[in-house]
Amino acid sequence: MKKLNIVICLSLMTIILCSFTMAQQQLNQVWLVGPSYASSSAAGSLWSTSSAIAFIDTAFNIRGIDVSTTEGKVLVVNKAGGGNGVIYVANTLDGQTTGNGYQHIGSLDTTVILATSSTGATYTMDKVKVAADGSIYVCNLSLGITGTANLVIYRWASTTSAGTISVFTSGITAIVAGARVGDGMGIAGSGTSTQIYVSGSGTQAILKFTTSNGTTFTLNSIITTAAAGIGGNDMTPVAPGGNIWASGPSNSQPTQLVTQAGITIDTVNTGVIASSQPAARYFTAFGHQYILKGTGNIGTVPSTGYLVDVTNGGANAFIVATTASFGGSVANTNGTGDAAVDANNNLYFMNTNSGYGKFNVSLTVSPTSIVTKPNAAGTVITASWGLAPYTWSLSGGHGSISTTAGSSITYTPGITAGTDTVTLTDSALSSVKVIITTTPTSAPMATESDSAIIQSKPIWKFME
Repeated sequence: MKKLNIVICLSLMTIILCSFTMAQQQLNQVWLVGPSYASSSAAGSLWSTSSAIAFIDTAFNIRGIDVSTTEGKVLVVNKAGGGNGVIYVANTLDGQTTGNGYQHIGSLDTTVILATSSTGATYTMDKVKVAADGSIYVCNLSLGITGTANLVIYRWASTTSAGTISVFTSGITAIVAGARVGDGMGIAGSGTSTQIYVSGSGTQAILKFTTSNGTTFTLNSIITTAAAGIGGNDMTPVAPGGNIWASGPSNSQPTQLVTQAGITIDTVNTGVIASSQPAARYFTAFGHQYILKGTGNIGTVPSTGYLVDVTNGGANAFIVATTASFGGSVANTNGTGDAAVDANNNLYFMNTNSGYGKFNVSLTVSPTSIVTKPNAAGTVITASWGLAPYTWSLSGGHGSISTTAGSSITYTPGITAGTDTVTLTDSALSSVKVIITTTPTSAPMATESDSAIIQSKPIWKFME
């Protein structure tokens, strides 16, 4: 009998563990853009196709994406567009108006790039990053084999301004022997506190650039990493001068956290994020730390975007939500890709040769129910995800809420028992409810001594 109980317990534990593993939610697709290809209508495919979308191709020319929250624009770098490359500008809200998720509204003025295209770079543009102040930075890809190739980082104050050169090195090999730089780029800070980090596939170093005027940058330090290619795809500094989350799928480097001294202090479990997965866009939201990753659409495996929680360290990382399989994608043997997040916590995933999309996590609220007593202390209710700003409303009339706007409120019960409902609504008009039950305060029960007194007295004594 004991053996049977043990088997049953182990089976239940297995079921519980499996349920936790499978409890990932699917990210909501706001819009998704891809090329017109034969399998685009395959079952499960999320692609919105349009013959007018010319910048998506079947090669590996599109490797960089970022979003400017200040302007509401998505920036996509195509290293082959127009011969010397083009940086497309798209509206972040297009999916809600055109139905195909993309409306090409222009491109950055690349005159400055064309003027420096003969600097020995392999690609005149490769990655794009947007600083907190909305400034846009694009780097080229330089192999640095001959010693004459240059790393160039360009800057635009906005999507409508002319570009300038922020970094122009004279021979990458003079900085790091045999360096390939431009595959990976990261940025932190804004204005004069902006810091730019650049590395490349096979390079055992991360170059750190700083500025004193907010527009031109100089090499501040060379961060030697524990192995080659650690920052060879993407990097996100946690803060200016802080640790750096980096990935290097081309060199089978797992996603890891590197100090300014190049020491790896944390590594994400490769069972959660495989070393072949591109992008390492780190951000914080609602008291948690997250990393955005993609599968890169390697071989016949369709690309998928992942939201990974790393709050408790890489060893305890877990997948919070994923996109549905993009489906119908052209194989991306390079495994390249990128990801971005805006200030409203909308997520953007890009799979190089197949397109990119905007996603978000379903609106949630905590707690989802409250049981309280009349005149009890208030309870804080917090909103997460969805699309800010949030609005709150109350029905039932037994208590009150502290405000009708913001990411959190306090519900305070009144003097009467009953049921109230707090409704949280986001700007996309999604809503969730919190049910609050205020139960009556129980009358004090008679004690044993009270009962003895009552029984000992004649009935007329209570009438005196």
